[in-house]
Amino acid sequence: VIVDNSDPGASSTGRWRTSGGKNPHGADSLWSRGADATFTFNANLTPDRYAVFMHWTLWPSRMTDVPVEIRDAGALLDTVSVNQKQAPRQWNLLGIYTLSETASVTIISQGPGSTNADAVRFAPISALDELVIDNGAPGTSSTGSWKKSGGKNPYGLNSLWSRDAGATYTWSAPLTGTFDVYIRWTLWPSRMTDVPVEVYDGRTLLDTAWADQQTAGAQWNYVGTYTFNEGAAVTVISQGPGSTNADAVKFVAAETIPVPGGDADVVAVIKADYKVESQELIVRATSSDQPTAVLTVQGHGEMTFIAKKNRYELRIKPASDPGDSITVTSSSGGSAEGVVKHKDDD
Repeated sequence: VIVDNSDPGASSTGRWRTSGGKNPHGADSLWSRGADATFTFNANLTPDRYAVFMHWTLWPSRMTDVPVEIRDAGALLDTVSVNQKQAPRQWNLLGIYTLSETASVTIISQGPGSTNADAVRFAPISALDELVIDNGAPGTSSTGSWKKSGGKNPYGLNSLWSRDAGATYTWSAPLTGTFDVYIRWTLWPSRMTDVPVEVYDGRTLLDTAWADQQTAGAQWNYVGTYTFNEGAAVTVISQGPGSTNADAVKFVAAETIPVPGGDADVVAVIKADYKVESQELIVRATSSDQPTAVLTVQGHGEMTFIAKKNRYELRIKPASDPGDSITVTSSSGGSAEGVVKHKDDD
């Protein structure tokens, strides 16, 4: 459900005028400098858990600490501070909330700079396949000094860099479930080749990957597939003396089709990719009886348990095309079917 500033569900107090900010959602966006002027987006929803996003346009006078209130049936659930000088012209996550039939998002203008009101989106979590968090968007935090980078083709408006040893940049989202995690950076001659990328479930470190930021810039780079129970977070760490880049992170819901069998092992396929050109098959899965269970991909062989990543994996190259689905069976009696994604080679 999207509510634009011109829709019947929009209402305001104080003075709001048409903005010259580029690429709004819909025909235009609005702005105000009035202290305590408000703009509210009201939505009639089916009760569910929703990811709530906001869209705004850029202007030099935009405020960096705009209060945004999320309400359900009139009750205040959360107040998010939004930096409208960052991450414009895209959907930015405010948070994930349980909402009833009537929900609203209110933007509060405080002056002296301008506050923008463009559009709000309510997306049921059950239908949320992908979430991108840009640098500067709600859900990001940092330690140390991070500056705007001149690297080309960032995601969104810009990317950031640091040379400070120990400086960190973190993207967080209140997600639960299994997700493929990707990270993006821009190139620069001083970039480091061994940037630590930490993946957390809440405060628990799941994995540390290493990014060579001298290569594969301005594209989404796969970090791994992880199951989150307490919320997801990805942190890049600057070690110096070269520069480390922080651009954006993407979470993509993994294909999982568990097929429990009574008291048998519960197996879930979290990834099944077939690269057509190179004929490479990549399958990842989890088991309620891991690591003792032996998992086998039907027609392709036994999977290897990777303790560090807390999952099973099978890589075969070359492999025959498995078709639209694969079946993973457990020595403990369970099985699961996974949907195969056919992909072109990078």
